[in-house]
Amino acid sequence: PFLSEVSTPADLVKLYEADDGRVMKQKYWYVFIAAAYQDLGQLDKAREVVRERFGNPGLRKRYAPLFVSLNVE
Repeated sequence: PFLSEVSTPADLVKLYEADDGRVMKQKYWYVFIAAAYQDLGQLDKAREVVRERFGNPGLRKRYAPLFVSLNVE
């Protein structure tokens, strides 16, 4: 049932916004969420996720390509 609910970027965003407990929220999950928001044309929300989840200096350095691709300052 879970996989049938997750087939589009909008579905991913819906799970994220509902803070669905069925998802293991590893760092890559938030990359997927940022990409889904970007795909949906919600670039500000994508940037917000990146700033919130990868904002500390160590993660910012590790995920630098993500910051660059979304023009996150």
